[in-house]
Amino acid sequence: MKNLIAFVIVALVSVQASATSITGAEYNSGNEVLSLSLAYFGGFKDHKYTLVYDSCQEVSGVKEVAARLIDSGFDDTGRQEIFQTVQFSLKDLNCKPSWLTVRSGRFSFVTIWIE
Repeated sequence: MKNLIAFVIVALVSVQASATSITGAEYNSGNEVLSLSLAYFGGFKDHKYTLVYDSCQEVSGVKEVAARLIDSGFDDTGRQEIFQTVQFSLKDLNCKPSWLTVRSGRFSFVTIWIE
């Protein structure tokens, strides 16, 4: 039983350690581009990121939208700490002005006002 518990803890720590963390966000309303600063461990694979949006919601007269940050290199076993900035055009997002919350994994997220 102790071995099983130790295995589960190691597995959870490994999954958490390989996740991408969002360390910052900026929105340029002039060109409608969202820039996300990211940190992750890797080095053996390319990491390409996409955003998958949920539906636009209105809460107390204010629009809100959530998005999941999807990492193509989620299974990279490299141990190098990597910092990267990625940009996404929000020109086609039909939920503005609004609060945009971007999530990466269970524990990393950022909320930013977009217009």
